[in-house]
Amino acid sequence: MASTGQMTARSENCTGCLMCQLACSFTKTSEFSPSKSFLSIERIDKSERYEVGFTEDCDGCGVCTQYCYYDAIESE
Repeated sequence: MASTGQMTARSENCTGCLMCQLACSFTKTSEFSPSKSFLSIERIDKSERYEVGFTEDCDGCGVCTQYCYYDAIESE
């Protein structure tokens, strides 16, 4: 389980939809670009499992939690 101190990731709930990354990147950079997001979603091997993480730039604003419909990211 990844954590920033303000945000907690529950990777076991992640479906890899990338809505959190799109919301984050648009909020922070005004672009829909997962590569500019302050969190990462990495596919584990070739399975349907994903690892959720946060970059050091994540400020815990929580916008990603508003767009995560699977409770993979929560505000603490």
